[in-house]
Amino acid sequence: MHKFSFLFAALLSIFAGQAAAQNSVADYICGLYEKSMKTEILKLRQQGAPLYSTLNLFNNEKNPGLRDFLQQETREIFADPDKGRKYLESGQFRPACIKAYRGY
Repeated sequence: MHKFSFLFAALLSIFAGQAAAQNSVADYICGLYEKSMKTEILKLRQQGAPLYSTLNLFNNEKNPGLRDFLQQETREIFADPDKGRKYLESGQFRPACIKAYRGY
């Protein structure tokens, strides 16, 4: 029985480490996208860049859920830049991005 509990503890530790690593990767990636939204996307909107070319900036994102999320956020920022800025400053973007990145 002692060997089983050790094996269980080892497996639990491995899975917890993987979950923490996944969280830190998602947090890191979404932090980069958050900064990009605050600086580049809002700037492009202020400069009068066309929406379609700005949406194309995310075409290389391999995660389709995250790509769709980023493009939707860009549409909303372009539709109402002041509301988009307030949303980004509210701290709500990153948790929503992490959810899109993970798929849950």
